Amino acid sequence: IELLTNAASVYVIGLRSSAPLALNFGIGLRQIRPNCFMPQPGIGDLVDQIAPISEGDVLFSICFGRYMRDTLNCMDYARKMNATVITLTDTPLSPAAKRADLVFVIRYGVWFYGASTALFSLLNALMISILLRQGASAQHRLGQVDKIIEQFQIFQPLDDTGAHVSEVP
Repeated sequence: IELLTNAASVYVIGLRSSAPLALNFGIGLRQIRPNCFMPQPGIGDLVDQIAPISEGDVLFSICFGRYMRDTLNCMDYARKMNATVITLTDTPLSPAAKRADLVFVIRYGVWFYGASTALFSLLNALMISILLRQGASAQHRLGQVDKIIEQFQIFQPLDDTGAHVSEVP
């Protein structure tokens, strides 16, 4: 928690079947702390997105078998740049675990989201702990996000009965 709270920047990466977990964690983290990035292929090169990582930063990788070479390469680069590498993986012997400073292991026994409840529970626990640790600054950021959501009218409003308000007659 201290590593994720005190880092200058946090990069959250998870590709293929790990992408939904990384996206969920990264979006939440980005709302409660500044300088949180989610490098993804197809949105510029991964190289461009990970290039700024440096000492004082954290790379949080989610990497399960079959281990994505792009994720492992990002982990190698982060270590080379003296950033801290945290990984969530399926075994302490995985290629991701061998590249990390801190390893969370959750068995991923059944392929295709087999352990997603445990994975989401761990990520949610990390998120809540970070939120509590950051206190007022995280609450302020969440308030700012809520104001912007209102300004952009991102969500469909509900009427007094709880039904969605339709703008089309």
